[in-house]
Amino acid sequence: MSYKYAAQNVDPEITAKALGRDVPVKPKFGINVAKAIRGKQVAAARLYLENVVAMKQAVPFRVHKTNIKHRKGGMGPGKYPVAVAAAMLRILNDAASNAEYKGLDPDKMRIWHVVTHMARPLPGSMPRAQGRATQWNKQVSHIEIVLKNEEEKEE
Repeated sequence: MSYKYAAQNVDPEITAKALGRDVPVKPKFGINVAKAIRGKQVAAARLYLENVVAMKQAVPFRVHKTNIKHRKGGMGPGKYPVAVAAAMLRILNDAASNAEYKGLDPDKMRIWHVVTHMARPLPGSMPRAQGRATQWNKQVSHIEIVLKNEEEKEE
């Protein structure tokens, strides 16, 4: 089965892509992690995501930030979405491997496009009293990352 990327008109000569389908992470957290790493170089994004997984650095929440407390460093509301950061790190490493396979240097690439979409929930239920059940679905996401070569600046 072939999947379409949200990023259209991408030049395959200078880009590398990776896609994670039905990743068991919350899309609300994925949106904020995507905003945090967009535009960074691959090595810097890897270090950032590794720090989030180790809970050394928080992710600033720009959307879906109701009732989230502020973190150190003047960043405002933030959290440590460890599962999302680990999933993004895995997909980022896949995109870097795809770049190496194409003959591109991942150290000279930036995260050009990163997006998290809400996927179809996995159905589940929670048993209740008197033989009843409450719907208790599992949220999953689609995550895609596109790396792009930095243009050489001529001076």
